[in-house]
Amino acid sequence: MTGSDGFRKPSDPAAGFPFIVSSNPENVDAVTRKLIRSHVMRGKKKKVRPDKGQPTIGRRARTMAVYTQTARIKLEEVGSLYTSLIPSRVGSDLSFAEFAADIELPMLLNIAKVTPFARKVIFPLKVAIGLQEENNEGHYPIARDAVGLHITAFAVESFIDRVLRHRENIINLAALLHFQKGLTLLKERLLGEDEELKISDPTISVVLKLAEAAHFDGDYQTSKQHMQGLRKMVDLRGAIG
Repeated sequence: MTGSDGFRKPSDPAAGFPFIVSSNPENVDAVTRKLIRSHVMRGKKKKVRPDKGQPTIGRRARTMAVYTQTARIKLEEVGSLYTSLIPSRVGSDLSFAEFAADIELPMLLNIAKVTPFARKVIFPLKVAIGLQEENNEGHYPIARDAVGLHITAFAVESFIDRVLRHRENIINLAALLHFQKGLTLLKERLLGEDEELKISDPTISVVLKLAEAAHFDGDYQTSKQHMQGLRKMVDLRGAIG
């Protein structure tokens, strides 16, 4: 039904959704205005509105606070959770040491392990044959003498293989390579013209190590020959006083 003002009268809400047709919103009667406002408010109530007592910024801050508390870790746990891009250690203790010749790191480490025990055996023998070193460099010929480095590496590996590990039939190719290099350099020294170098402390130490290595390997005849050569060198130095 249409009224005299050109509006369709609102029907009972229970009968269905009222349909309002108007060409002049200023002439809307009070009943129609009330109906429009009720529908507008009904739509607003359906929207999710934040609680007036909890502002949006406050809720967001509390959410971040909860996340921060959950993700917080102790300072002492940082080391176990994160790995630094910078390694804590570069190389080994011998990385910056200089040697008379190239040598593999595992062999250097073996020399460092065996040396404290070898001193207790070698030094008394050196004293017994009259070998008196004037400085500490004579204690460590591997730093200055290529022959001593190669032969020491061979002797230490022979001691480890034969005595410590009981490897009778194992051929240590790396140790044999150092043996060949050291023996070649030793022959060149003994055939050279430097008479003092032939009977020097480093040379005597090398021959003594060769005798030890042969003894560890069970080659007692070769060990005896090295000891005889060592005796000749000692005699050339004036014999054992």
